[in-house]
Amino acid sequence: MPAHINWQSFQQAVEAMIATSPGSTTLSSTYTHSKGEITFSATNRVQTHTFVSSLSDDLRRYERLNLQVSLFACGVTD
Repeated sequence: MPAHINWQSFQQAVEAMIATSPGSTTLSSTYTHSKGEITFSATNRVQTHTFVSSLSDDLRRYERLNLQVSLFACGVTD
């Protein structure tokens, strides 16, 4: 389970998973209140990638990435 240290590497890994298995790629997030951190995870049942952040900008990036995954799974590529 690769843990990424920056958003760019996490996003690139997720985009690669979307390209190879769009129907089985899922994203999830978990907020840990005591630490003030959110953990983003992406899996395609074979690989799992994670990224931990405490920045609100990363939450906005995650929302955009989640929309991209949803649209790609529905067949919308633009």
